[in-house]
Amino acid sequence: IILVASSLLVRSFALIQTAGVGFDPRSLTVLELPFPRSYSRNTGENTSAGGLLVQIDPRLEERSEAIIQRLSTVPGVRSVAAASTPPLGEAAPRVGVRLEGEALPSSEETARSVEWYPVSADYFKTLGIPLRGGRTFDTQDRRESRAVAIVNSAMANRFWPGQNPIGQRLQTDTVDAPMREVVGVVGDIRQDRYQRDPQPQMYIPRVQVPRRMDNALALDFMSTSIIVRTE
Repeated sequence: IILVASSLLVRSFALIQTAGVGFDPRSLTVLELPFPRSYSRNTGENTSAGGLLVQIDPRLEERSEAIIQRLSTVPGVRSVAAASTPPLGEAAPRVGVRLEGEALPSSEETARSVEWYPVSADYFKTLGIPLRGGRTFDTQDRRESRAVAIVNSAMANRFWPGQNPIGQRLQTDTVDAPMREVVGVVGDIRQDRYQRDPQPQMYIPRVQVPRRMDNALALDFMSTSIIVRTE
């Protein structure tokens, strides 16, 4: 009886932990892979907000892609992706966002902000995050190609109520950020395990992250998580 009760308790706890998270957590493994600080170089400049401006070494992008490709060939692995902050981990960094044609915000109170996720091409497939409209990232989204973004349903409803977000353009307040075109809308996920209401979430291809950025954002970006879905 004790054994049966214990197994039911564990099963119930697991269901509570995975209920309403917005993705499929079964058969997922997350590998934390922090790249060394030597992968960023101090430029000797400051950002407009007064932070330290650093240059990201191109090797980070190349080696992240190489790790994904190698893990993809392991027997039993269905899909592999990379991200800075995986779901149900710590809170994601937030960045300011301005829609195309909008004036600069007059104060912090009127500024828009969203959770910011640089992810690899197969991120949504690997986690099982549903596509609501448009497309996900693919191998054609490269550094030299058109800058794109994917938003979640909460962001689409808040920023473009009653409109189609696909084809809309927006820009973050990060260093060297280009104007990006929204190419897809995905379901809401719970980033923080204590999060109750869906937050606006914006995804960009990791390969399109500007190589110059604020040091705090760079450290978060270099703390890479490799997410593996197995059979």
